[in-house]
Amino acid sequence: MKNRLYSSAALVLVMSITIALDCAFDVEWFSAILIAVVVSMGTVEFRTLLRLREQRRSPGTASAGVGRALLAACCIGLPGAFLLALRLQERGLLLVLYLVAVAKMTDNGALFVGRLWGCRKLAPKVSPAKTIEGVCGGLFTGIIAAVLLGPSCTGGSPGSSLVFGAAVSLLAVLGDLAESLVKRSAGVKDSGSLLPGIGGILDLMDSVLLSAPAGYFLLTL
Repeated sequence: MKNRLYSSAALVLVMSITIALDCAFDVEWFSAILIAVVVSMGTVEFRTLLRLREQRRSPGTASAGVGRALLAACCIGLPGAFLLALRLQERGLLLVLYLVAVAKMTDNGALFVGRLWGCRKLAPKVSPAKTIEGVCGGLFTGIIAAVLLGPSCTGGSPGSSLVFGAAVSLLAVLGDLAESLVKRSAGVKDSGSLLPGIGGILDLMDSVLLSAPAGYFLLTL
């Protein structure tokens, strides 16, 4: 539970610093570069997890290394590219913050509801702590956050905000589960040790990355 809270707090801190720099120095490219750096680091972490997973099963080969790099680029780099593309839109920073807020509200809603009322395990072999009640709570809080923030962030209708919240919240849950599956198969608890008390970049951004492509299309088309 502490890791999830630290993760959200760290993301809020990073976003706050980014907004301050963008506004104070009129350097709109700063947040775009930050997103690119974070996605690149996440790609490296994912490739490392794949290598650890493979080492548990069989010795690696040169071709396996190329495969890991390509898979990491597709699974992390491609969704991250949508996040960067969203930032480069008009009012892009606000749109990215909206996406991150909905994904993280889903995370934290699932955490608290699961802790308070969770009793039925969702996928015990993948992530023993996650419950069906927690996921439902996360979806609910994510959708509520989207509906409340949508009109001011996007100017869209409550209906479009509802669709956005449902899509992003569902993909945020799936992204969290996907990262848990990869970490479990690699035999590690965290994706890295870069962020004390949190883990790695993927632990910070797992729910955001998978929801980025859907968020981009829903907010720009």
